[in-house]
Amino acid sequence: MLQTIFEILSEYRTEYISGLITTLKVSFISLIASLALGTMLAIFCISPFRILVIIGRCYVEFIRNTPRIVCLSPSKSRISS
Repeated sequence: MLQTIFEILSEYRTEYISGLITTLKVSFISLIASLALGTMLAIFCISPFRILVIIGRCYVEFIRNTPRIVCLSPSKSRISS
């Protein structure tokens, strides 16, 4: 017999809520980490110390010139030998 969407949601309510909480936790941690990293790199780029400027610029240029799909894909190479 076909179950309605409300029956399915009520049956698996705890799993959905758990998944939502996990998603919110990961999102919050990612937000804080990216804010810290971005602030640090911005300070590096305007630093009077040449080595910090070089590190900041290299990181920014590397990330800027990397396609987003490469950043999101797993670290293993997809190219077959």
